[in-house]
Amino acid sequence: MTERNWQGFALAPGVTVSHAGPGTAQFSAGPRVLRIGGLGPGTLAALDQLGPRPKPLTGLNASTALAPLLLRLCAQGMTTLACLGNDGGDGVLAVAAAIAGFAPNWDFRAPDLAARLQLSRLAWCARRGDELVLEGPASGVRVTVRSPEVAFITAAFAAPARAADVLALCAGTLKPAEVQACVEFLTGLGILVPAGPGEDPEDPVLAVREVPDVAVQLASRSGLAGGPIGGTFRFRHAIDPQPAVKDWPGHPENETVLPRPDLDACRESSKPLQRLVDERRSRRAFGPAPVTAGQLSEFLFRVARVNSVREMPVDTGVTHQVSTRPYPSGGSCYDTEFYLAVRRCAGLAPGIYHYHPVRHSLALVSAETGLVTAFHAGAMQASAGGTPDVVIILASRFARNSWKYQGLALTTGLKNIGVIMELMYLTATDMGLACCALGGGDSAVFAKATGLHPLAESSMGEFMLGTRCPDDVS
Repeated sequence: MTERNWQGFALAPGVTVSHAGPGTAQFSAGPRVLRIGGLGPGTLAALDQLGPRPKPLTGLNASTALAPLLLRLCAQGMTTLACLGNDGGDGVLAVAAAIAGFAPNWDFRAPDLAARLQLSRLAWCARRGDELVLEGPASGVRVTVRSPEVAFITAAFAAPARAADVLALCAGTLKPAEVQACVEFLTGLGILVPAGPGEDPEDPVLAVREVPDVAVQLASRSGLAGGPIGGTFRFRHAIDPQPAVKDWPGHPENETVLPRPDLDACRESSKPLQRLVDERRSRRAFGPAPVTAGQLSEFLFRVARVNSVREMPVDTGVTHQVSTRPYPSGGSCYDTEFYLAVRRCAGLAPGIYHYHPVRHSLALVSAETGLVTAFHAGAMQASAGGTPDVVIILASRFARNSWKYQGLALTTGLKNIGVIMELMYLTATDMGLACCALGGGDSAVFAKATGLHPLAESSMGEFMLGTRCPDDVS
C-alpha cells in the first residue's frame, strides 16, 4: 500500500504515545495499551510528532513504510486518518476513525474515473454536536465531515454515478484534485462502493441488515457508539423529569374505576410457574362470549399496577420519580403506558382507553368506533387470526428513559415491552384467556386516536386479548 498525498494522520482522542524500550512505541488509551516493536529511529521520531491535529506524511519526515503502520493503528482505534485539501496542506476535509470491533480492511488506490460508484446501502449521515458524521458500518468506519465539499460529493453518489461525472459537476466550484482525493478517500473506506444490482449480495452478513436496525445497534452498545452510553442523566439541569405515573387529561370525569381483585385469592388459584410456561400459547382464535370487565380488571391489576412511587436523588437538588410494578423496567423508569382498544367487553363500552396504574382505572381517550376498528383490523392482519375482544397497545413515553439514559433509551424501552409481553402471556394463560403478541402495529392510528406527537409518546407493541374458543383445550 502506497502513501497518498492527501493522507494525514493524528492520534485518536484520548490516546497518547510514548517509548517503551528500544525500538518500541507504546500507545495508551485509558487502561488499553498497545506496544509495537521493531521500529527504526525515523519511525519512532515520526510517531512522536503525532498529536490531535492531522499531519501529512511529508510533515512527519518519515519513510514510506509509515503509511501502512498508521493505517493499521487506525484500524485499532489508536490513530485517525484525515483527507487533506490543498494537495496535502493543512486544510482538513474529513477525518475517519475505525468503529471498534469491526477490524476494517481499507484499501486506497487511485480511483477509476470511468467506474460507477454509489453510496453504501448501510451508510447514513447525522449531526453530532456541531459536526456532520458519516457512518459506514459496512466497512467499520465513522467519518467526521469537516467541509461542505465532502458532504456535496457524498450526496452526488446517492444514485450510481461516475467519478468523472462528479468531477464535471463540481467544475468551477471545487478543485479537481480535492474532489479526486475525496472520492479516493471515501472509496478506500468503503463508504463509496461499486454500483451494481445489489451491494454485496453474496455477503449474508450485510444482505440481511437494514439502516434503522444497524443505527440503533451502533448507538446503544458500548464500544460501537463512539460516545457516552448509560445512565448519564444529561438533562438533569436542563429539563424537568416526567412523573412516574401519567394522568390522562380530563380525569376523573371520563374515568371508569375498576374493581380491585383479591390478590390473595389469585395466588391461591394460580397455577405453578413452570406449568404456565409450558401451557403458554399464542391463540389467534377467540370465543363467542366477550371478555368481562372483571376479567380485564384482574388482568390489568396483575400485570400493570403500581405498587409504590418514590423520589430518587440524582444530583444536588435534583430528583426524579421511580416506581415498582409487577414487571421489571430499566432504571425503574417505567416508560410504558397501557392503552386498550376495546371492541367488546361485558360491562365496559367500546372505545380507546388509557390505564391508570395507581387508581386502577380506565380513562376514555376516544369513543370513535372507526379507530377501534382500525386497531383490530391491524391486529387481525398482523396475526393472520380472528378478531380479539381487546387490543392492548403498549406505548413508550420516550422522555422517561432518555432523561436518564444516553444511547440506551429506545433499546431499554423495547426490552421493557418484551418483559411485559411475557408477563401478559403468563397471566392470560393462568386466567384461561386467549392472547397473542403482535409483531407490528400502526403508530399513525395511535397518534390520531390520542393526539400525541409520535416523538413524545408512541405505540411500540400490541397484544390481543379475548376469551378462548370452547373447543380450545390445548
